[in-house]
Amino acid sequence: MLTRLLGTPMIVLSMLSANLIAAEDWGTLSGEIRVTGAIPRLPSVAPAAGLCPAVPVPEESLLVDSKSGGLQNVAIYLRTAPARIHPALSTVPVKPAQQFLQDCRFVPRMLLVRVGQDVEVFHDDPIDHSLRWHGFHNTINPGPAAANPEVIRMASPEKIPIKVTCDLHPYMTGWWLTLDHPYAAISNGQGEFRIPLLPVGDHELVIWHERKGYIHKSFRVTVEPGENVLPLIAVPITEFAAP
Repeated sequence: MLTRLLGTPMIVLSMLSANLIAAEDWGTLSGEIRVTGAIPRLPSVAPAAGLCPAVPVPEESLLVDSKSGGLQNVAIYLRTAPARIHPALSTVPVKPAQQFLQDCRFVPRMLLVRVGQDVEVFHDDPIDHSLRWHGFHNTINPGPAAANPEVIRMASPEKIPIKVTCDLHPYMTGWWLTLDHPYAAISNGQGEFRIPLLPVGDHELVIWHERKGYIHKSFRVTVEPGENVLPLIAVPITEFAAP
């Protein structure tokens, strides 16, 4: 009993100390990316054609919120893995990333993948797809899926998102951002993003979009403890190439 009484305060003090260190050493980075100028109305990339696609396939290479101008599917990530990674994020996720093939589309269009993490590819269409990965450091044999879901594991990080296509439906396009660290985000439908639990200090971000390439190839930020909100990042519509 004496040992318990003496040990309890030490455990509490240790936990408090760890929490203080965590609060002082980590920060969250958030921001918003918008497109300025008149947004063109994009036609569908494929008409409805029986079983697949059952409905017209929309052009999703430039998704802009009609009210705010927020740009979806922008990849924001640390160029290289930092020296320190928060303990809550240090291990590769056990939960697989999930890619769905639905109505001859990649859903989601852009996927975050950690090196060593399983990716489950669900073939939900009533016809076959033959996927091809256009990676620089990962070699995956293209072809029809041998199972559903098809399970893929990326062995190496990529510097930019890699393109995923279907040999049977050339208008199908997806993107996988494969990294060896957890510090990345994909902007949502309003152009907003959030990267939690970054180590405090100076970092170099990459900001990338499929129609432009690098919005910023080397965007330097200083992360302080707590919440860090970046100034609005605005990109003129004229900088986005045609698909």
